Amino acid sequence: MGSNQNPGRSATHRAPLRDLCAMLCLLPKTADPRIDFAEADPELLLALASQLDLTLDCLHQGIAGLGSLFACVPQDDAGNAAAPRQSIASAGSLLADLGQVLLYIHELSIACRSHLADYAP
Repeated sequence: MGSNQNPGRSATHRAPLRDLCAMLCLLPKTADPRIDFAEADPELLLALASQLDLTLDCLHQGIAGLGSLFACVPQDDAGNAAAPRQSIASAGSLLADLGQVLLYIHELSIACRSHLADYAP
């Protein structure tokens, strides 16, 4: 999983998170309903693991970019952000949710790779 060496340019022309969501729909589910990795096609798991890595990289870059933008928010004389507080709070909530998405994607990646440990294409 490499990082984007071209700051300001997209690491991909695709939409990794959207593509990941589309792939998740293809996986078999258990009755509870969780992903049934044991029943999943190994080729699909390989593609999913690759997509998970791409999505993690994209989200990490986006979150880092937002952090850089937050660092540039001007402060008033009292040290408060000059931007509307609601906008900053909303962006903070988005970052918190994205952090949870990153954790889930990482857990999925670990599960995919553990079910592929014995697979030889």
